[in-house]
Amino acid sequence: MKRKIFNLYSRQLEYYSNLTDSYLCPICFRKYKYQEIVELSVEHIIPRKLGGSKVILTCKECNNKFGSKYISKFIKGLEINDIVLGFSDEPLEAQLNISGMKLQSEYYVNEEVETFKIQAHRTNPQNIEDAISLAKKQKLDEIKVDIKLGSSSQYSRITLLLTAHLFLFSHFGYYYLFNDSGLFIRNVIEKEWDEHYICNNFDLSNKKDIKILLNQGNYLLICDRPKDIQNYALVLMPFKTKYSTYIYGMLLPFLPGIIIKKKNYLVGKSLTFSGVGFKFNKDPIEKPFLRLPGGRYIFS
Repeated sequence: MKRKIFNLYSRQLEYYSNLTDSYLCPICFRKYKYQEIVELSVEHIIPRKLGGSKVILTCKECNNKFGSKYISKFIKGLEINDIVLGFSDEPLEAQLNISGMKLQSEYYVNEEVETFKIQAHRTNPQNIEDAISLAKKQKLDEIKVDIKLGSSSQYSRITLLLTAHLFLFSHFGYYYLFNDSGLFIRNVIEKEWDEHYICNNFDLSNKKDIKILLNQGNYLLICDRPKDIQNYALVLMPFKTKYSTYIYGMLLPFLPGIIIKKKNYLVGKSLTFSGVGFKFNKDPIEKPFLRLPGGRYIFS
């Protein structure tokens, strides 16, 4: 698998540069020769735990950095969302504070009676004993509850931008990565610039037309309307937890000369996307022709 991916993109890299028998990490741009392939990791574009199957190569350093810092927290956030929305009967992590004594517990939200279960293996035994003693004496005046509701939106924005970036790279290869848009997006990811307006995303979970597009195997919409996002790519990303599916979209420019306008990324801006959806073959960049609206071709 690793050798196949390396060879596929290495051939394309040679076409766009003077580099031979090489692979550039799509995140940090570090160069790896074939004999250094052990330094590359097979990374699922959409995490395997969230239903992803398509893979790409990144360097081990980027894989570990973004996996532990962002992607794992994003996954945890979706799992917590399932609980809060009532899809899952799993408990939330909580901490009870009784007269200064901290007790780690599990909070079962979706039972008939909301229940806290103390986790004895994570709590000081003396705290449990003292809390029971206070309860028997009916001296529990106040119980403070701290419930962990997962990661901040920072982790979502970087994870979604990284996923969309790797998706575009997987299909358009170094053509995308070497043009102005690809370089700009990669720079935002590498700097972990989560507050940049390009990190805004669309929750498309309830849009029927998007679900139809995904069922047909199309994960990319090249927008032709409205005019100010013409030739932007709307990348669709379905994340499947054990109980539900969340569909997010990111609007990204991916052609040379496309201006990245802040107004296209304003939170809450209502956009009606119209364009062409593409169904890609297994190894899309092996076939070097992709027709865009207006008669233009990529790799022509």
